[in-house]
Amino acid sequence: MDNRLNEIRRKISAFRAEMRVVETEMRGHIAHGRDCTAAGTHLLAMRKDLALIIEEFTLLGGAVPLPTVDQRLKENFRPVPRARIGKIVPPKIKSRRRRLVPRV
Repeated sequence: MDNRLNEIRRKISAFRAEMRVVETEMRGHIAHGRDCTAAGTHLLAMRKDLALIIEEFTLLGGAVPLPTVDQRLKENFRPVPRARIGKIVPPKIKSRRRRLVPRV
């Protein structure tokens, strides 16, 4: 069963790469003002086939359960704060200075 899941994963990956090629071709047609209906219909048919492959993948238990919106919002993605390193200030020592006193 695990081999079958890996096989379907590879098939999905290759299929998506092929879809990117068709989409790039379609965008090229659009950029040059040409008719892109053939590429568009081909891309829609590929999406339909991809949906069937993904459905088979999920039926075999290959899908990971997606978190709900509430679960996603409760996740903490903030970096862990580091402890601040402060300077250790040496204690002030009163020095005994000699004071200059005028001579009498």
